[in-house]
Amino acid sequence: LTLMLAVTAYPGSLLKPELFSLLFFHGVLYCYFRAKLAAREDTDSRPWFYAIPLITLVWANAHGAHVLVAPLMTATAIGEVLNWRFSPGTAFSRRQLTHLLVAWALCAVAVCLTPYGIAYPLESLSDLADWGKSRPDGAWNLSGFPIYSSGATDPLSLPQLFVGLAAAVIVLFVAAGRRRDRQARVDYALALGLTWYLPLSVLISRASYLWPGLACYALVYLACLARREPGSIKRPLSLSSWWRRNGQFFATIAFAAVALRVGY
Repeated sequence: LTLMLAVTAYPGSLLKPELFSLLFFHGVLYCYFRAKLAAREDTDSRPWFYAIPLITLVWANAHGAHVLVAPLMTATAIGEVLNWRFSPGTAFSRRQLTHLLVAWALCAVAVCLTPYGIAYPLESLSDLADWGKSRPDGAWNLSGFPIYSSGATDPLSLPQLFVGLAAAVIVLFVAAGRRRDRQARVDYALALGLTWYLPLSVLISRASYLWPGLACYALVYLACLARREPGSIKRPLSLSSWWRRNGQFFATIAFAAVALRVGY
């Protein structure tokens, strides 16, 4: 997964301001999934919730692609409410859910705290909705083209990697659901987030790192849930000792793979 995450992050890892968006998007994902794990472990998830508006504030003042976090905010807000109502075994408590919604509202305020005020996020959203039509470089800039527009037959091309990740996500969703009771079989927040980001990442090459990032975090989370015995949803989660010993090695390989891909 580390290697997959590094390779699919290539479009956002070039030496340009978009590196900020790659960094901050993963920061938001990390905090969100840490909050979900904290809820499963009966520990305080509020620090993770309220770290996200701070990240969003810095992000909005660093790069215009901060609007790409909007689908995640919307999907998780709706999805976590659905979890609380229909899948309580995967849900935040009422109090935790309230903090999540407050933190997400603060994110909406944070993106307006720039020298341009609310006009900045509105313009960025408009550009995203009209991608490739109003930009002067829309006819030739490949960053606005679908990921399948070139090199789709390469075994390491994004379409092939997307198919592999999608298959893994479906398998783990089913595996996690089968090992848990009826009140914890579906995580609507993850399902909505993955569904909403998929067309965005497929149709806009520049945003192609978004869906794989969310998918890789979701896979680790679902794998933890799938390993649990039914009825043990509150048992603390921990990384295996094998990963603790070998994680740095595989991370090094991942970054080497990105370097080779950039060079060739």
